[in-house]
Order: sequence, then structure tokens, then C-alpha cells
Amino acid sequence: MKKLIALLMSMLLLVAVFVPSLAEEQIVIKLSCAASEQEKISCEQTVARFEEKYPNVKVEAEYYAGLSWDEIIQKQLVEFAAGTQADVVYIAIEGTHLMVEYDLFQPITDLIEANKDYFAEVPQSAFDAFKVGDEYYEVPFNCNDMAIAYNTEMFDEIGVKPGKWTAQEYLEALGKIDAKYNTPETPVTEKVWGTVIGETPYLWMAAFGTSVLNEDWTASNMKDPAVREVLQYLYDMVHVYGYAPVREANTDDTALFCSGRVASIFTGPFVLSSFNANNFKTWNMAIAPRGSEKGRAAYGVGGLGMMATCEHREEAFNLMKEFCSLETSMTQAREATSLPLFESAANSPEFLSHCENMNVFYDELPEAIKLPSPVCYAELNMIMKDMMNNIMTKTLTIDEAIEKADAEIAEAFAEFGY
Repeated sequence: MKKLIALLMSMLLLVAVFVPSLAEEQIVIKLSCAASEQEKISCEQTVARFEEKYPNVKVEAEYYAGLSWDEIIQKQLVEFAAGTQADVVYIAIEGTHLMVEYDLFQPITDLIEANKDYFAEVPQSAFDAFKVGDEYYEVPFNCNDMAIAYNTEMFDEIGVKPGKWTAQEYLEALGKIDAKYNTPETPVTEKVWGTVIGETPYLWMAAFGTSVLNEDWTASNMKDPAVREVLQYLYDMVHVYGYAPVREANTDDTALFCSGRVASIFTGPFVLSSFNANNFKTWNMAIAPRGSEKGRAAYGVGGLGMMATCEHREEAFNLMKEFCSLETSMTQAREATSLPLFESAANSPEFLSHCENMNVFYDELPEAIKLPSPVCYAELNMIMKDMMNNIMTKTLTIDEAIEKADAEIAEAFAEFGY
């Protein structure tokens, strides 16, 4: 009996030793993430991997779609004010400066520096997109830099093989497209266009080596002569040469391209899944035409930031790392939902097989220019859309539109104390 009691006591002691670890309180990390239905599946897989690696951590994820970055930021502000904010939030470069301005994100430079080896394959430019002052505030996990998608059948018929071309050479190619598919009598509603001009001029500004803002995104750069050169180039494409239509509201560039109504469009890897959905096969990629020797591609990055109120920094950062992982990059490579950030994924057969020149995206990234994303991004975007509409509808001259945009940008920055 004594031996049995001793054995039971020993077992109880063992249970007492191990129960605390087994019954250890589970850490909960709340994740707020904008994602399409396809992206949501990938995110859920990422969360599942994370929870398998860290069984003591549970992720409570909220996924939502259909919101602009302005709306997503507003959502985070409201939840913060209500005390229901997440620990980790997906915000693209467009919202980073505003989140930092409102002290919603905490710096994570120390954690990134401690994991340099883990992030070795990720281009530094992706991290630099989330640097404000001397601190990093987000971990990148998806990216889109912009290139030209072109209809290979159309360009073969005019005898043009797009490569490292200039803005003038691109214009000449569009002239050949116009001559091949249109006549002076072709109604506007039936024309085949060379391209479509975007709602904002950021991509072409980068291609000409300039920007609508100064280098540190604290003031207007609209008076730069190169800015006017870009706007004149785009105006001429529409009104002098007739190679692009006056953009209308709700224009679907991808649908026009897949239907053969447009020969080329500016786009990032995110659109390739739409090509597949439309069973559109006759396309390839080329670098964005350069308007000057300083011209570059432009890029935007999506990342995960850690809210200032997050109490479990290490666990939250481990979740952020899982999103910026080779596994996630390989999913992006297969599905072409964005540019894979891991070099091995970007150079994998899964990614490169989408088209002959798929390598253009990753090759351009190290030298690409960040899309202007200042603290007043929402205001800037509205100003740029209004400016482009005024120019293309001939409501204002180019010089008048520049003057108006310059004053409005200054006013927008002034509201934030710049």
C-alpha cells in the first residue's frame, strides 16, 4: 500500500510539474487584414502554419475586402478609438505615414535587425518603403511594381518587339498600332487604342525620373519642369495623336486589354490572375518606357504593422514573419496575386512560367521608385485624379492644372503641420 501511495504521489508531482505548461494561458494575437477571396485563402494557410509552429498562440483574424486604403485607415482609427483594435494590421505603403503620424504603429527596427538572416532574400527596397525617419514600422509581404503588359499578336503584326524602350519609341509603336487597326473614319466607340491613361500620373512620373512630391514627401514638386513634360506627353497621347481615349469613370483597363480593345496597359503582377480568368493568353511584359535616363519603374508594397498597444511583441512579430516567408512567396508565385518578395520564389518556374518576360518585375524592383505615399495620401490622390481629369477633359490647361494642384498639395500638407 505504501508503495502504491508513493507511486500515486510521484505521479501527482509529475502532473503538478507539467500541468502549468500544458495549461499555460494561450496568447491571442488579433489580425486585421484586407484580402480578396483568393488572398484570404493564402492568408488562412499562413495563419495555420504559424499556429502549428507556435501552439501557445491563437490568431483571431478579421478579413475584409472592397475597401480603399483611405477606408481601411479610417477603420483602424475608429477601432483604436473604441479600444477594439487589432495587434497586427495589414496596411500598404499608402497608409504607413498616416498610421505613424497618429502613433498607431510602434517601431519594429530592433526586431527586423535581429532577423536579418531570415529576411536575406527580400530586397531592401521593400523594407525601405516602410521606413519613416530612422525607424521601420512594417514587415513587407506583398509587392507590385509596374511594367507594360502588351498584346503579343498585335505587336508582332506591327513588327515591334518591346524591350528597353524610350517614351518616344513607345509612342511610335502606338502610332503603328493606330495605323494598323484604325482609319480616320473609325468611330471612337470602335477604335483599338494603343493604351489607356491612368487616373493618376505617378507611374509616368517615375518613368520620366520625377515625382509630384519632393524627395521626402513633405511638399509639392509640381513646379519641376519634368512634371510638366510628363503631363504634356500624356495629353498629346490622347488629344494630339489619338492613341488613348479620354478616361471615363469606372474604366476597366484589364477588360479592355483582354478584349483586344487596348494593345498595352501599365500593370503589376496582381492583374495576371485576371488574364487567366479571362483565358487571355497572348500577352507578355516589358519594362515601363523611360522618359529620361533617370527614369525608373514605380512600386508599391503591402505589409504588416504592429499596433502601439500590442503587448506581445515577439509573438506578433513571429506572425508577421510568417507572412513574409518563402511559403507565402511561393503561393504568390503560383497564383500571381503579387510579386513574390523572396528571390528564390521570384526566380522559380512557378512564377517565371506566367509569361516570357515575367522576370522584369523582380529585376526592376531594386532600383524602382516608391509610389508617393505621404501622410496626406488620401488628399494627394484626390488632387491628382482631379488634375488629370481637368487636363484630359480640357477643363483647364496643363499650366492651370499644375498651379491648382500645387496650391492644393501645399494646403493638404499644411493641415499636418508641414
